[in-house]
Amino acid sequence: MPAVRVVEAPLAKFQARISYENYPNAEAISLPNVATEGRTGEVKYAGKDAEDPTLFPPGTLYLTLDKAPPTVMDAKGNIDPADLDVPNKITLHLPGPQSGLIRIAPAIGYHPMMLTDLAPVQGYAPTLSFDRARLKAMRLAGSDDIVGGYEYFFFRTGNRYGKGVLTWANKAGKPIFTYQLYVQKRLEDRNLTVRTGG
Repeated sequence: MPAVRVVEAPLAKFQARISYENYPNAEAISLPNVATEGRTGEVKYAGKDAEDPTLFPPGTLYLTLDKAPPTVMDAKGNIDPADLDVPNKITLHLPGPQSGLIRIAPAIGYHPMMLTDLAPVQGYAPTLSFDRARLKAMRLAGSDDIVGGYEYFFFRTGNRYGKGVLTWANKAGKPIFTYQLYVQKRLEDRNLTVRTGG
C-alpha cells in the first residue's frame, strides 16, 4: 500500500467561536488579517459600533441575528420545543469592493473543506442568510453529518479568495457560532486546496 502524501496549500487557517449572548455586541473577523502571519483576525465591536455595520472595514466578516420568536403550534400558544433557543434567521455579511459570499450546497460524499476547490470568479453576494428551518436542521443533525450539520461557503475579499464552514450550537440557551476559514495567501489565486492524498 503506497504511503499517503499530504500536501498543504498556502492557505491561512482560522477558527473562531462567536457567542451572541449579549447581541448585538459582537465579534467579527477581519479576513485580510487572517491571511497575515501573526494576526488572529478577530475584531470586537461593542455598543453602538456593533449596531452600525458601516463602521466595519471592508473585508470584515460578521453575523447579524434575528431574534423573532417562533410561531405558535396551537390556540394555547404552545411552540415546538425544537424551536426553543433557535434564532429566527442569521445573516453572514462580507462588505467591501469585490467582496462577498457564495453558498456551497452540501452534498453526500462531498466535503468542501477537504477536497480541491477552485473558487468562482463571480457571483458573490454581500450577504448569506439561513432561516429558522435550516438552523433547526443544523442543530438537530449529528456531529458527523457534514451535509445536515454544517454550512459551507466560498468568499472573496478584494483580491483574495477563501472558503469556510459555519456551524452553531446552544450554550445555556444562547447561540454560539463556530467558523473555520481558509484564506488563500497569494493574491488573485483561486486554488483552495486544503489537502490531497496520493
